[in-house]
Amino acid sequence: MKILQVVNSLDTGGAQTLIEFLASSDQRNQHLVAVLLGKDAMSERVEALTNVTYLNLTKNFLSFFLGSWRLFKLVQKEKPDLIHSHLLQSDILSVLVSKLTGIVNVSTVHTTGFTSQDSMQSRLLSRVMPFLSKAQGINVACSKSALKYMLKAGYSKEKTSIVLNSTFAVRLVEQKEHSDRFLCLSRFHPMKDHRNLLLAWKELCSKNETAHLVLAGSGVTENNKELCMLMDELGLHSRVSLLGPRKDVQSLLSKTKFLVISSRWGEALPMAGLEALARGVPVITTDVGDCKDLVVDPTFLVNPGDASQLAIALLTCANMTQDEYEDYRGKSLSLFQTNFSPDHTLMSYQSIYQKLVAGHD
Repeated sequence: MKILQVVNSLDTGGAQTLIEFLASSDQRNQHLVAVLLGKDAMSERVEALTNVTYLNLTKNFLSFFLGSWRLFKLVQKEKPDLIHSHLLQSDILSVLVSKLTGIVNVSTVHTTGFTSQDSMQSRLLSRVMPFLSKAQGINVACSKSALKYMLKAGYSKEKTSIVLNSTFAVRLVEQKEHSDRFLCLSRFHPMKDHRNLLLAWKELCSKNETAHLVLAGSGVTENNKELCMLMDELGLHSRVSLLGPRKDVQSLLSKTKFLVISSRWGEALPMAGLEALARGVPVITTDVGDCKDLVVDPTFLVNPGDASQLAIALLTCANMTQDEYEDYRGKSLSLFQTNFSPDHTLMSYQSIYQKLVAGHD
């Protein structure tokens, strides 16, 4: 079976990592990828697995018409058995092309909602997509909280399912000494709440002299004036590194003590958290979406927007003994293996693909 995966971009993110996982792990089906925009941080990784076509659209409303045409022509050329879309813009274009071509489609929802701080386009599309969901073959929630959002937003109940996110299983490598590096893998966006994270990190730095915070993701660079001004204000340049978008996420995780998720809203089941657990890297996170399912100790879960509470969690983790940390590493890997089985996620999608195509013939 030939599956065409459609996504907005190949920037680092949960949808993109799921596509990478499916393209690499699914031996039953052939996965092709269509990207609405151009090349990005994960392009090289995905291109190593399968054929990727870039539609090279721009981020404006008129691009929807051009995008529909280019995606339609690609579908005519490749003749996939099924279209699997991710993220709102790709979902809507895929529904339109599905109706034009008669090819069944499925979408995966990777969010728990939008606020006034999201773009006008995203908020508009989030109102349109639930109505179009009735034309989908099926709508898949990537987590329990995503499912709750979908049903509240008006997605078709009859065509809604849930498949928990997962990622590649990684062999736990023994670490003789854990580093003092904390890592945040998040693009620069208000929902990710870098400001609150840095305020918490400032509190930690006043009580700990060695811990270092690494920020990686789109927009998290020295060229980001807003972010750099905040770091100047807090005096954090020597205690924080800005890496921008990175291809070597697994390498970063292998040198990381804890992953930090500081999001204020919108998260469902962050793939970055699952990638960390798969490597035995414990997760500190705000209580957004299903992020609570990623922690192995209640003290690692904090209220969104609460810098003081986050600082306490960070300091507690920074001051752990080696034995305590190794125990949490083992618990993190066990949590991943028990609750987020890659095999279960893969087989669930394979079953959805098979049933949709068989029922459509």
